[in-house]
Amino acid sequence: MRTAGRIAFIAFGYVVAVCVAVAVTEAIMLAPAAIPDGGANGSLLGLLPDLPGMFVIGFFWTFLCALPGFVVAIIIGERRGWSRWRDYATAGLLNVIPSLAFFWGFAGSPFSMPLLIVSALPGGFVGGVAYWIVAGRFVALGRRATTE
Repeated sequence: MRTAGRIAFIAFGYVVAVCVAVAVTEAIMLAPAAIPDGGANGSLLGLLPDLPGMFVIGFFWTFLCALPGFVVAIIIGERRGWSRWRDYATAGLLNVIPSLAFFWGFAGSPFSMPLLIVSALPGGFVGGVAYWIVAGRFVALGRRATTE
């Protein structure tokens, strides 16, 4: 039962990390649209009705494409005893590379959208930090408690 709870906690942390990564990535991608032009097409005000749909689509693709890298990072983190935010932030940043590769396999080249690549890097970094805040540090504390 203890292992099932730990896995559920890690999964919850992953969902939060994906939400944060998508929000940061989309905020960076939409930053140029924040130039005020009275709500015309392309402005942030003009895009407001589309933001929930963009977030859901971004969440779906990020959840699917980042999952394999996340599982690898968790396995490595458990074996190496990661407990610092920098470890998870670096893993989130590095996970952008295979995530975009999976995205390429499913939906076409991310290189046709260079802003996506540039925006996904800080999104992955912050997603890794969010995972550590929500779950990673507590999983590390639990790991330490079982070894002592």
